[in-house]
Amino acid sequence: MVFTYRNVASGFAVKLTPEEAKSLQEKGEIVSARPERTLSLHTTHTPTFLGLKQGQGLWSDDNLGKGVIIGVIDTGIYPFHPSFNDEGMPPPPAKW
Repeated sequence: MVFTYRNVASGFAVKLTPEEAKSLQEKGEIVSARPERTLSLHTTHTPTFLGLKQGQGLWSDDNLGKGVIIGVIDTGIYPFHPSFNDEGMPPPPAKW
């Protein structure tokens, strides 16, 4: 056995009118219905943003973070973000 889980959740995403969402939420099987929220990232350079430097200060302790569980929030891809602007880039190779 690799993992065991004590708490499990399942869900789905759906487009509903406010009336449909209210009707769905009134069903006993539904724990929660929440509207979609779009949140913006505060930074993509967290260590720099926090003023951390490798091998100095808090990062100098070898066991720092031992036993810590890190949750990753995947914000997905926004294709119109400036990071995806390929202006000035050569075309991709004909064969990878």
